[in-house]
Amino acid sequence: MITLRAGTALYHGTIHEFEEIRAPCWFATVPDQAVNHVAYRYPNNESCRLMKYQLKQDVVLLEQNDVC
Repeated sequence: MITLRAGTALYHGTIHEFEEIRAPCWFATVPDQAVNHVAYRYPNNESCRLMKYQLKQDVVLLEQNDVC
């Protein structure tokens, strides 16, 4: 398992206009990863934006190897 600590910044790249994230969705811990993902998914779209969030509490993530 991986624990993301409270205070960790998470990034979400999108072309859509919204303020609140709805699940399911993806996040990156590296800003460039989020930007590159949205640029790859939507080439030639100039309305890409990067949203930044900060965890208020620890989050435990399961790795695929932990599930099997």
